[in-house]
Amino acid sequence: MAHEKPWTKALHKAFSHKPVFDLRELSGIFECSGRTVLRYLKWTGYHTSYNYNSRYYTLEGIPRFDEEGLWGYEGIWFSRYGILQETVRRQVEKSDVGMSGRDLRAKLHTRVTNHMRTLLRDGVVVAETYDHLRVYYSRKERKRSVQMRRREKLLEERSRGDKKELLSTRQSALEVVEVLVTKIAHPGWGVEEISRDLVHRGIGVPVGRVRGTFEQFRLCKKNSGRKM
Repeated sequence: MAHEKPWTKALHKAFSHKPVFDLRELSGIFECSGRTVLRYLKWTGYHTSYNYNSRYYTLEGIPRFDEEGLWGYEGIWFSRYGILQETVRRQVEKSDVGMSGRDLRAKLHTRVTNHMRTLLRDGVVVAETYDHLRVYYSRKERKRSVQMRRREKLLEERSRGDKKELLSTRQSALEVVEVLVTKIAHPGWGVEEISRDLVHRGIGVPVGRVRGTFEQFRLCKKNSGRKM
């Protein structure tokens, strides 16, 4: 312990120039083994990165953790909670709707697939699958029940939105076909004539959308050429 104070100063000096190092870099700076560096890091207090296989180190007091307990430097991420598994568990626990693998990757900036297998095996989280989407939930029954209800409601709302979008897309495609077919049948007709005809036939395509089809397929020039 007699050497703790000078090594602590030396470490702080090194980390004042750069907030994150790997063990090889530190061994080179201090010309000692990685085991010796780890011993003095332990005396000083440190964090290891939860991505890059815990390869990187920073000193306690350097990270400015956000409200999620995360801090990153040039793509290297650290957690207030230490290892990735514990960080994932906490993210899942506090989520309102559970978290998918994609949610966790976006939040934590790293892949979590292999870690999720371990967490599932150990009963740390619970998973449910919806079609091709796997969602991870709290292991606590009451919390999980609330998360699942909210997730299922969210999926139902998204499904309705997707169906509406698909219906709108199909309807738009049918309108375009009707405009083009009518134009072929009546090449001399302009936008207003085609719109009136479609409305008369029960296909309500406003003038603006007919004009949009004309512009999309460059029918305006052809039409104006006929008038000249």
